[in-house]
Amino acid sequence: MSVDVICKEHCAISAPDQSWVLVDGVSLDFKEKGVGIDQLKASLADNEVAYVLITLHFEINKEAQQQTRNVILHWKPEGASAMKKGKSTEKHGAALSLLKPNEAELVVKGKKFTKEIILKTIDPKSGTHEIE
Repeated sequence: MSVDVICKEHCAISAPDQSWVLVDGVSLDFKEKGVGIDQLKASLADNEVAYVLITLHFEINKEAQQQTRNVILHWKPEGASAMKKGKSTEKHGAALSLLKPNEAELVVKGKKFTKEIILKTIDPKSGTHEIE
């Protein structure tokens, strides 16, 4: 099954909160899919680059109107070589085209992220699109 089909099935609006698809950051080959930030963190290697499409559901007001955001996380840990990070950056456009639907993207350099941190960082008022 192709990555775009996996993304459409696993990261649709009707998908469970925190559903994700992980692809290699250089080859863009499918690696894994799952549900939950903790499971995602366990799947991210400290010396490899990757792209992740994650689906997040959240309420935007007291009337409990639910929103969904599909966010691309560009995993670029400090332990990955400069060459891998550079090759992964070259694949950025292809990753955006492959991992759909997506409404936002972040660079993530460490595993201290949560759903709340992702949502806060994708807010245009955050001033950054990077999580350390």
